[in-house]
Amino acid sequence: MKQEYDFPQIPLKFARVQYTAFDYGDYVESALQNRFSLTLTGKIDISEYQARVLAMARAYLAVGVSNPNDRGQWSVLSFRKLTPADPALQTAQTQTGIVLQGDVYRFQLYLHGLVSQHPTNIRQRRVEVRDRVELLIDPLQILRRSDDGLWTVVDVPENG
Repeated sequence: MKQEYDFPQIPLKFARVQYTAFDYGDYVESALQNRFSLTLTGKIDISEYQARVLAMARAYLAVGVSNPNDRGQWSVLSFRKLTPADPALQTAQTQTGIVLQGDVYRFQLYLHGLVSQHPTNIRQRRVEVRDRVELLIDPLQILRRSDDGLWTVVDVPENG
């Protein structure tokens, strides 16, 4: 059976993100319908978990969020660990002259704008995307892709 996950959807024009409203999200119902699984989460060891949490904290710093209370302004649209052969990683390293080392994670974050209800589905919410950022993060460096498609190095203080 194909598993379907209820991740935010972003339309082609990248103007809004659409997701299930919190009041209508039901993990128990999803689990009973075999649409929710902790199998992949269970395969993550403590060192991988720590690396992901650290990378997420550094992603927030890269978008200018140093106060934990302000993190809610940004949401994760996409997250994945990259392999050295990943085309986006290769392009970013070529453009910046920086070779990322160790575990490299790719984040797509978006800055929240206005929230509205879907016009025909009460369970859905739409959030205006005020800004969208793509980041590649290793334990020491961060690369950011700008709207023009070019990658740059992000200077983030080590202690945030």
